[in-house]
Amino acid sequence: MKRSVTKKSTLRPSTPATEERASRTASVVEAISVAGAVLLLTARESLHGFARRIEIGEIITAGKFLILTGLVLPFLPSEPVTRLTEITPHQVWLAVLAVCTVSY
Repeated sequence: MKRSVTKKSTLRPSTPATEERASRTASVVEAISVAGAVLLLTARESLHGFARRIEIGEIITAGKFLILTGLVLPFLPSEPVTRLTEITPHQVWLAVLAVCTVSY
């Protein structure tokens, strides 16, 4: 008969100190969010003026750059994909982003 092996959990049990720290962190995040919202709302008119001065081509270019940076880069592996070179796809994409940054 096989014995069942139970794994011990690697999670630590919750203590009042960790719960208090989590609550405090949540309060800080809420306060920063509210302050950011208030600042954006008070600067609303100047932000609208700034948005009217930007051409649509610049917005599209910035969107493309954000896609290159935020969507593609995190999915690239940081390990070499071949034994021929130590260069990783992540490093190559960082070089592409550096060139794109200068050209934009």
